[in-house]
Amino acid sequence: AKPVTHAAAKRSPCTRKLVLDLPIFTYKIDRRIASLESETRMIDVCILGTGGMMPLPDRHLSSCMVRNEGRIALIDAGEGTQVAAQRYGWSLHDIDLILLTHLHADHVMGLPGILATMSSQGRKDPITIVGPEHSLEVIQCLCIVMPLAFRVNVLELPDVSEMHVGNLEVKAYPMDHDLPCFGYRFELQRQRKFLPEVAKELGIPQALWSELQAGKTVRKGLKRWKPDQVLGPERRGITLTFATDTRPNDALKEAAKDVDLLICEGIYGDEAKNEKALANGHMSLWQGLELAQTAGAHEIWFTHFSPSFKDQEDYAPLLKERSAGLASFAYDGRKKTLEFPPDEA
Repeated sequence: AKPVTHAAAKRSPCTRKLVLDLPIFTYKIDRRIASLESETRMIDVCILGTGGMMPLPDRHLSSCMVRNEGRIALIDAGEGTQVAAQRYGWSLHDIDLILLTHLHADHVMGLPGILATMSSQGRKDPITIVGPEHSLEVIQCLCIVMPLAFRVNVLELPDVSEMHVGNLEVKAYPMDHDLPCFGYRFELQRQRKFLPEVAKELGIPQALWSELQAGKTVRKGLKRWKPDQVLGPERRGITLTFATDTRPNDALKEAAKDVDLLICEGIYGDEAKNEKALANGHMSLWQGLELAQTAGAHEIWFTHFSPSFKDQEDYAPLLKERSAGLASFAYDGRKKTLEFPPDEA
């Protein structure tokens, strides 16, 4: 990729920046310090589209929204993505982060409309787009067709050290496609349970409890208390992984390891097309299921269907049988809220 010149940076709202220089990320990191009074307990997810290659009258192109604390990450933006978001009641205004799996047209051509709508609705806050190498050039070209009232920060993988949206940590994993491609894993950490009875027994003033829960050592006079004295054991958080346009690979197994929800490609249902899927840089339904089961995913949604794969209902019974009920088909508008288990609340 050619370096961005000073003149080009002036003409375009898109520039390359280091992730830690972005106010948007600094702000998100600061918000991760939770108080005693409230704790983030859920991740909302909505499938905006399940199609691959071209949209169909009843199937939008592959896209997904992930929300936490009212802030949204949009994964991919194929043609018609903003129409799907409006149809299913999800706001473009709340998007902080756009994650591109790769740069094929069916995953990026909805970006100009989305950015233009945000601008026309008065957005002033910067937005961050993360994608593979050459994302900057693609976004610069797309930005030519409309003026924007806000800044677009483009970050290219793998040179992104950390990503957050709301209180979610986002990790990128390299996939195996015919051009650079990434899957994304979202993690919502769970606070250790604060033990007020122990704090009382130790004589710790209540005014210091929130600092202890936030992991800070506190002092009063000559006395000092550490978080480990008043916090319970580590607790499991919530995880979500999205991966499409890839052959089965070890990085995807790692990204899907013990995940609460895996949203995964299943481009064909016919097992006779397994080799065709691999040859074209994809996974069939059954190849994806084998990988998900090996990784120990707790629930699997299949998406990114070939235009020729329209009879998902015919495969649903066998999919349910082979997955012991853990796997099912995504569909446009499918939603779910992932929450901490009630017995750990």
